[in-house]
Amino acid sequence: MTTPVEIRLTQELALALAALRRDAAGGSEKKSRSARVWEFLQPLLTTLIPGLVLFLIGYVFLDTAKQKLEERQLGTENAKEVRDLVKELLRDDIDGRTADATALAIAAFGRYAVVPLVTVLQAGGESRVLAAEKGIRATALLDRSYTCGVLAEVLDNRSRGFTLLVHKNVIRAADRIGCGDDRLRQSLVAYRQLLRAGDTRYAEAVDTTDANPGQIQALRDDVDSALKRLGQ
Repeated sequence: MTTPVEIRLTQELALALAALRRDAAGGSEKKSRSARVWEFLQPLLTTLIPGLVLFLIGYVFLDTAKQKLEERQLGTENAKEVRDLVKELLRDDIDGRTADATALAIAAFGRYAVVPLVTVLQAGGESRVLAAEKGIRATALLDRSYTCGVLAEVLDNRSRGFTLLVHKNVIRAADRIGCGDDRLRQSLVAYRQLLRAGDTRYAEAVDTTDANPGQIQALRDDVDSALKRLGQ
């Protein structure tokens, strides 16, 4: 069955060949011979070329679909491996050296590792938090822009989705990474304004359940220092 694409290609090719035939027929005897050659080739070309074009289109489509499928499978496999490593990092009895090694193994997955490492910050525990922060800094070596973007999104959260300590560690990690793009700078400026709005307003946006006034003031100092290094 002839498809609309084949019909259109055949029509366009027939018009082009007809024009060439007219040009050839309008000149000398030599051109007339050329016209007869075109008349002979026209049926063959109008039959073969549309099929060839469709074959090439189909090949490109299938190759692209295959590539997307392989990327999706790779993403699924990476997610499973990262999940298992995060479970290891969240063990209650994990020691500092094992935590560091596990966090760096997670970081090797690049952008797949950033959000899981942030969730480890949320889980708490001194060894885990320090290890997760090292892991986040390591992911920046593979994909700095993406890593800084995720850290900015964490700071922009105003639904009490993260604790004060998570924000503190995120700000410290971003500062050490050297996230200096406008996106993070804007997030830090907005965060400083939130801190200046008062403790009550801050507690409505950030989980301060286990925080004390001294920690809030220390966070203000961290934000000011980070912005100062960014020239803000």
